[in-house]
Amino acid sequence: MSEVHYMTVRNARNIIKRFLRVVFDVREGEYKRALLTQVNIFLIVLVLLIVKPVVNALFLSNVGIERLPVVFVLVAIAAMGVSTIYAFKLGHTPLNRIINSTISLTVSGFVVFWLLLRFTPESTWIYYVFYVTVAIFGVVATSQVWILANLLFTAREATRLFGFIGAGAIGGGITGGYVTSVLAPVISSDNLILLAAGLLFLCLPLTAYIWKNGATDLSTLQHGKRMTGFGEHPIKMIRNSRHLLYLASIVGIGVLVAKLVDYQFSALASASIESADDLAAFFGFWFSTFNVISLVLQLFITRRVVGIYGVGLSLFLLPSALLLGSSLLLLFPILGIGIFVKAADVTLKQSINKSATELLALPIPTNIKNQAKSFIDIFVDSAATGLGGLMLIFMVSGLDLSVRFISLLIVPLTLVWYYFANGVRREYLSSFKMKLSSSETGAVSVETVDSENVVSSLRRVLRTGSETQVLYILNKVRDQHETRLVEDVVYLLENSNAKIRSAALQTLYFFSSPNVSARAALLVEDPDERVKVAAFEYLIEHATDGRIKLIDTYLKHENESINAAALLGLAVESRNNPEMAKLFQLERRIQDKIDYLSIIEDQQKTSRYRKLILRSIGHANLKQLYSHISEALQDPDPEIVDEAIISAGESLNDSFVPEISSFLATSRHRDNAREALVVAGPGIYETLFESMEHEDLPIDAVRWLPKVAEGIPSQKSVSFLFSLIEHPDNTVQINALRSLNTLKIRHQHLVVDRKDIIELIISEARLYLDTIGALFVETQRFQNPSSMHGSDVREARQTLISLLERRLDVILERIFRLLGLKYPPEEIIPIYEGIQSHNSDVRTNAVEYLDNLLFGNLKRLLIPIVETAMMQTISEETIRDLKIEVPTQKQCLEKLLLARDIKVKTTVLFLIGELEDPYYIPLLEEYRNHKNAKVRDFAQRAYDNLQST
Repeated sequence: MSEVHYMTVRNARNIIKRFLRVVFDVREGEYKRALLTQVNIFLIVLVLLIVKPVVNALFLSNVGIERLPVVFVLVAIAAMGVSTIYAFKLGHTPLNRIINSTISLTVSGFVVFWLLLRFTPESTWIYYVFYVTVAIFGVVATSQVWILANLLFTAREATRLFGFIGAGAIGGGITGGYVTSVLAPVISSDNLILLAAGLLFLCLPLTAYIWKNGATDLSTLQHGKRMTGFGEHPIKMIRNSRHLLYLASIVGIGVLVAKLVDYQFSALASASIESADDLAAFFGFWFSTFNVISLVLQLFITRRVVGIYGVGLSLFLLPSALLLGSSLLLLFPILGIGIFVKAADVTLKQSINKSATELLALPIPTNIKNQAKSFIDIFVDSAATGLGGLMLIFMVSGLDLSVRFISLLIVPLTLVWYYFANGVRREYLSSFKMKLSSSETGAVSVETVDSENVVSSLRRVLRTGSETQVLYILNKVRDQHETRLVEDVVYLLENSNAKIRSAALQTLYFFSSPNVSARAALLVEDPDERVKVAAFEYLIEHATDGRIKLIDTYLKHENESINAAALLGLAVESRNNPEMAKLFQLERRIQDKIDYLSIIEDQQKTSRYRKLILRSIGHANLKQLYSHISEALQDPDPEIVDEAIISAGESLNDSFVPEISSFLATSRHRDNAREALVVAGPGIYETLFESMEHEDLPIDAVRWLPKVAEGIPSQKSVSFLFSLIEHPDNTVQINALRSLNTLKIRHQHLVVDRKDIIELIISEARLYLDTIGALFVETQRFQNPSSMHGSDVREARQTLISLLERRLDVILERIFRLLGLKYPPEEIIPIYEGIQSHNSDVRTNAVEYLDNLLFGNLKRLLIPIVETAMMQTISEETIRDLKIEVPTQKQCLEKLLLARDIKVKTTVLFLIGELEDPYYIPLLEEYRNHKNAKVRDFAQRAYDNLQST
């Protein structure tokens, strides 16, 4: 009997797996993670939709509709405070501890509220606190679930599975309201709070299990890549981008209008329904019904409306519906029209308006969009809620107006909504044109990109655009899962460009229809290795039956390049899926290839196979095989070392970061080392800081770290580069500033700014003036024969003069690079280049432009410096004009030794050693113990020279 039961359970499990595979594209090794995450978000939203109608009903029945605006303001204040603390905690506390604390506190709070309502229901403060608590829970808890999901799934998995996981939220939204509608009249609304607490408590063991089995094995680099943007406050990023500012404004206006609509809906409902239990049932029924209508619109209407009429009409539907409904409500203030207006707001916002807004965000990089969304969901929503509360207080309490007159606020706000909608549409078109124009010129003109028919425009780019334009659009098709362009992507499989063929396959990977397995099978024999691997990945993903047989067939293929691509494709596919790797025996297959190396006699073949093995290990996430990468990093064959560097980066293993970084010092491996570190992502910075602090990295490698950060468009890269401008090495400083300027130009959504930029510019300007003073002193002494002690001193002083002249050029560039962080770098850098020109007219025009750009003290300080930089020599008149106090020889050398520049320190120490002046012996005592080995060495030699004299 037990065997029959076991077989029944096993068959049922297989049926469920097959259903999930066919309908939702859930693969081997993902079933448990995907289902548990879906159940988790289902429970969270279920609880929210149970307590939300309850708290609304209890507040309206026991406190009154006239106090609802006050609680809106309290929610806004509390949400801003909590979200600020929450954002800080995300960067300093493990996510699982934050989630457990949130759930535990909320469950405890629900139980306490239930007890208070049972024993002291007359205390009105309870309803205020309960209302605010539920509102905060709704913001924080759903955010935490999606952050956890981002940790559990790679970007490729997320694209396929987040729709399935999101269905849990829809299901919870529908179920919760109907549960409240049915149970509130039966067990009373306050007892539903206890039910919600019990359901939410289930999330504790569920979250613990999900974390233990999905997130604990992530490396720092994997964690860093998946958590990029979470916990950051991108307010400056939004303020600096008109596109994001318009998007945030639309959301803000939408929330503001929604709060006014919600007030009217609640007021009309509470006036018609007296019982708190009946009111809770009413709210529960309609909240769930609104979710059902939203789902129907999303499944059957949205894509057609947005696809046929474009973002223009789609974006105006919601404000138009609200304008109509509010006008009717002004004339006929009845509950039926209130339900219509509320339904229009909720259903259109979650379907057509949401899709149109997502399409408007298409030109924005995904990580930037996620950061902005996080900010908008919390801060903009909270601010708009608070403003709505203040408006209602003024209208209801101040002017004593009835519910119908709230429409007098809604009508003009919808007109403002129209303005922002039109503005964001223009910015969307402008952003798209800029993105396409920034790539190399193709056959398609960016002027043909039409905001009203975006799909046709994108289709045109895919057919006739340049390589860079096509790759950009393919990336966007993947991000947005734009099914209307799939046929055009299929067309690209015949493209003569291997990069485009490979990218087309990688895009089609995420779409279940149409199935192009037959074409992918042909592309497995493509001459380009990237296409081979992409084709095999596609075949693995889209094979409905016989997957193991398919893999075996290609792994045993007589063509070595094909079976090599098959192994690599399998490694990529099973990277974060240990169950899949175990099912297909990936480790054994790679080990077989390793063993096969020992019997290959052909050296070229051995090298080819070894490169394949290294790439497969790097992608496979098999830590037990990482020793092969470590060995290859020390191999005498530079090609094997290059392959090992790339594989080490692909492994996303923290331990490889210092070794990869050290290869930046060698020109032969520098490009591959940079690429590997860029692949590893923003998680590398913590390890790099440690390596630099312990001076484990050679200075030649550190000098190339800014180029690495330049390739990682993250706010952490900006912070890392700002730390490098304080580095004692001159080259590191200037390279960091150049990379900051590049990031600011290429990624305008990043906040490349610091509060003390002006102070840094002033500091560099003073250093420039001090250097001019030192150069003047040393030049005077060099030209005065009486100050010479011999040819060695003359040579040492000449070396110092040459170094100071070069340093003036570097300091000047640093000043302009810093200006490029305060002002648009695309304006500042041409000015700097103009000043360096041999053409006097160009130099004069550059100074004139700078003179008009700067103002105040900064202008008075920098313009004379720039004019001095264009002079051939430094005269006494120049020194007087710049008001530089000329130091003595001893003061000059002592001041130069205080500079951060190690090269200047060592050159000065060398000169002191040649001067044979015992005055400097006490000074040298200090530098004999300097932390820099080079400085210590030069100081010791100078000390020995002076002691011997």
